Amino acid sequence: MNEKNKSSKIMKKALAATLACTTLPGANIMCSKNIASAWFWNQKQNHTQEEIDSIYEDANNNLNKCMDSAKKLDDIKKAQSFIKNVLDLQDRYNDISKTYEKAVGLQKEVKELQGEIDVCVNLQEIELRKATEEAEKEALRIEDEHRRKLEEQRLQMEKEERARQDEINNAKASLSEKLFSMSRKARKDIELDENAEHINQLSDEIETKILSIDNINRVEAVENLINELQTEIENILNKEAQIRQENFEKTLKQSDLINDEYHLLREKWDDYAKDWQKSIFYSESVDDAVGDHLLTGLSLPMLSAYKIYGFGDYFLLRDCISSRDQDICSFEERSLYNTYQLELNNRLAAIDAVSKDDALALKALSDKWQIYYDELDKYLKSLVDTHKIPAWRAYMVKGVAAIMQTNAILNAPYYKEELPDISLDSFDGDVQE
Repeated sequence: MNEKNKSSKIMKKALAATLACTTLPGANIMCSKNIASAWFWNQKQNHTQEEIDSIYEDANNNLNKCMDSAKKLDDIKKAQSFIKNVLDLQDRYNDISKTYEKAVGLQKEVKELQGEIDVCVNLQEIELRKATEEAEKEALRIEDEHRRKLEEQRLQMEKEERARQDEINNAKASLSEKLFSMSRKARKDIELDENAEHINQLSDEIETKILSIDNINRVEAVENLINELQTEIENILNKEAQIRQENFEKTLKQSDLINDEYHLLREKWDDYAKDWQKSIFYSESVDDAVGDHLLTGLSLPMLSAYKIYGFGDYFLLRDCISSRDQDICSFEERSLYNTYQLELNNRLAAIDAVSKDDALALKALSDKWQIYYDELDKYLKSLVDTHKIPAWRAYMVKGVAAIMQTNAILNAPYYKEELPDISLDSFDGDVQE
């Protein structure tokens, strides 16, 4: 009854204050605040137990949610701190004395705690999403890197394969060129048909092996076959040279031109011819001093002592051959020898201007040829003294030898050149009229 009276008095005061506010200007705001405060204060004093329990229950539910959310945190320290706060609030929830003010305060603190936990959870989720995105990006990067490396490996393998094929093709081309050059020279040098056919057959077999090369490791085996072929060619050429020498000496024996002086002549010629073939002046030209074979340069003069053949070099000895006079033949031989000496000196001077060493090499070879020429004179005199050939023919043979050596000196290959420096770099810029 007292409570009702008390409430009635408060309502009356509130109504009186309201009337005062409406009649007095400027007092509306203050009166409104006082009335509202009085009203709400009165209402606070009149909450039912059910309302208070409902607030506590709501706070407890939020505490459970806070506990669940706190357990989801990966940061152990923060999780433990939040769980401790939740437990503290749960202790307050279990307090026996439950009032409206306590319920509202508890609910406020729970919501603040829940907000802090939610912020941490949201940040964790954001970081997790970022980590997931970073992981996905990293996975894509790794996949791209793997794909790039695979592509690089593929390109590298293709590059290595092309290089391997180029190496094989270059090796095959080099082997084919070497084989072709060797076979061509062999066909030119070999005289007997059966020997030439034998070399051609071996060359064809090696060429087939060259075309079938698919691994660089097989190149060495083919090179060995080519070297064996070269050895076979050399053996055949040596045998044919031996046959030619035997036939040549047989012809000379039949003509009764072999004596002790001839063997000395052969030694001098061989000494000169072997060095000439090893020099830079040797060539496969028909005008070479030695020729294709070691005895080629000796055969023509020697055969001229036996018989007059239709060689072009005989044109320079036409007066001797037509007259068969000793004095005429002697004059032509001496003129041809002097011509040789003149051409030799001119050639030596020209080469000396480029390379003194090369000039000295040619001079040494010419000195050996001179030794051979002097020995040829002794040999021919022995034949004249024994009446095996007439004197005019001896001079003719020496003339043929001089002609051949002159051609050899004039046509000897020499490719080094040294031209006067007339380039712009050497021009000093002064022009004189």
